[in-house]
Amino acid sequence: VRVLGGAYGGFCSFDPTSRLFLCLSYRDPNLAETLANYNGIPQFLNTVPVDQEMLEKSIVGALGSVDQHMLPDQKGYVSLLRHLTQYTEDARAKRREELFATTQQSFKLFAEALQQSQRTIVVVGAAKSISEANEGMLKPTPMKVMNVFDA
Repeated sequence: VRVLGGAYGGFCSFDPTSRLFLCLSYRDPNLAETLANYNGIPQFLNTVPVDQEMLEKSIVGALGSVDQHMLPDQKGYVSLLRHLTQYTEDARAKRREELFATTQQSFKLFAEALQQSQRTIVVVGAAKSISEANEGMLKPTPMKVMNVFDA
């Protein structure tokens, strides 16, 4: 999406509190191709060979978001969020255990969950780019173009 597709940035994120898995790109000149790539994640996860080294790197990368270093202001903000969402130390410990228990099969289970999930596409961009992407989409229901600034 970024390196080959030319987007200024792209990433995926999972929020365990809301249980939302998000795929994002920005300043993306190839909207239709990016949406096709994101739509192909389940197939990719089912076919990519996950060796032990890749598995360990994935676990370490995910742990970095759970146990990241924080400055004092970040600690206060995160503490407030954890209090408001009732995300306890026990829940954090369980999350760490789940990450350490990740296996090659976990990638296939995640692919299955993504395949069965309800998907929503939201694009903030030029109407022309969205219309062009609609022409290339295989889904029977194209994205609806609306101007949110005139609301």
